[in-house]
Amino acid sequence: MTDSSQVTEAQPVAPAFSKVVATDADVSRISFERLRERTDELELLISGLITFALFSMPGWIMDRYAEFYAGLSATLLPLASALMSMGVGICYLLGAAFVMHLGSRAYWVGLIGLKSVYPDGIRYDRLGTAGPITKEYLRERLPSLQQAIDDADRFGSRLFAIITLIALLAFIGGLFLVPAMLLTGYVIEVFDIPEVWAIGAVLGLVGLLLLLVMAVTLLDAVWVARKPERANDPFLRRWVMRMRRWIAYTYPERMIAPVQYTLQTQLQSRALVVALSLAGGVVPIIGMLAFSVYRDPSLLANPRVISREDLKLAQNSAHYEDQWQTEDRLRLWPSIPSDFVGRRHVRLLLPYFPVLHDALAKTHCVELSSEVCLRQFWKVELDGAAVNLEDFHLVDRRDLKRRGLQGYVDLAGLAFGPHELRVQRVDPASTDNADKPTVFHLPFVFSPELEGVMLPSVTPVASPQAAPKPVSGSDEAAPTTEPAQPR
Repeated sequence: MTDSSQVTEAQPVAPAFSKVVATDADVSRISFERLRERTDELELLISGLITFALFSMPGWIMDRYAEFYAGLSATLLPLASALMSMGVGICYLLGAAFVMHLGSRAYWVGLIGLKSVYPDGIRYDRLGTAGPITKEYLRERLPSLQQAIDDADRFGSRLFAIITLIALLAFIGGLFLVPAMLLTGYVIEVFDIPEVWAIGAVLGLVGLLLLLVMAVTLLDAVWVARKPERANDPFLRRWVMRMRRWIAYTYPERMIAPVQYTLQTQLQSRALVVALSLAGGVVPIIGMLAFSVYRDPSLLANPRVISREDLKLAQNSAHYEDQWQTEDRLRLWPSIPSDFVGRRHVRLLLPYFPVLHDALAKTHCVELSSEVCLRQFWKVELDGAAVNLEDFHLVDRRDLKRRGLQGYVDLAGLAFGPHELRVQRVDPASTDNADKPTVFHLPFVFSPELEGVMLPSVTPVASPQAAPKPVSGSDEAAPTTEPAQPR
């Protein structure tokens, strides 16, 4: 039998058919706890995949930039260069941050495994390499194994949230800057207005937005915060609310603000702002350094036998189309198909460089056709003899994604062997001899036999013939050392 006192002290039992209503907070709490058990696994999965993608993106971005480099106008080239450097810098910065996150999570996993094997943690009584004073110091300084696990877990989650915030800000900034730059380039090209005016208008718009944010922040967070009764002013309150709504139109506030303000209020606010500002300043520097190494890998080394100055005069693969690498497309240099020529003519491409040639055309090609205009910017010599550029015509090389002048240099009468094309880029208005124009050297080997062309027949020189051996029993004298005369 059941004791009556136990029955009276027991908790009341809800009726079998009573309806239990769960609040939104209870449901959210249960869902959060269930998801929190899987958050660490999701962080590791996301970090691993995104890290691989981020470190693969810079090469792809620079390859695409090099591919379309020759076709960009004088207006779009600076804009494309800025976007390229920003994109590459953001990829490397976020990639390094995700590597740090993976390292922290790997350390956290290692601590958990260590605790599962050795739950007692550090046993100072068995620490024979330390004396009593050192053991006391270690007990005061070192955390327990469980505390180290918790610290590593918190660090990994905070770092992942900061990376998420940086990625969101970069994505929103790109959505704003890319259309603005493209629109600026379109306005400059169509309406033929000075580039400084258009770029100044975009920078002015960005500056106006930043000034508006700073004005609202200083007014509300400094001036009103000192005297809270100022917040009751209807005009001031209406103005601040309206400005905040206008600012919210420039970025998705409901998506970014929860992450930003949670980190800003839970961590050191000033340190977070400084870190984000430094990240924004470091991004273009990282992008330009990566692009410089992409163009010239020798920047990472310190060659002594073959220095960088020697490489400027060395034979370069950018002059030969069959040797091109992706980074060679950034060198808008004259080119021929190969350094071995097996036919009577060699094809020479003089590329069109919009940034340089468009500026020269404004002053030197007012009433000239495109072909005549471009011809005066080049001078070609074959083994020191001038090459006539009247037969060079405009060409659109879709295979090379280049435009310019192309002609065929006649090699008739040249001896088989090495020769050199010397191409000079000139400025028609330049009269200062000290300002030497760019000179390109294109050495090649003239070898028609490579194409199956028969070499000229050469009469063979008669070789001495040996005297016939005497027949046995013959009366002919024995052969002497003198060679017999040919018949």
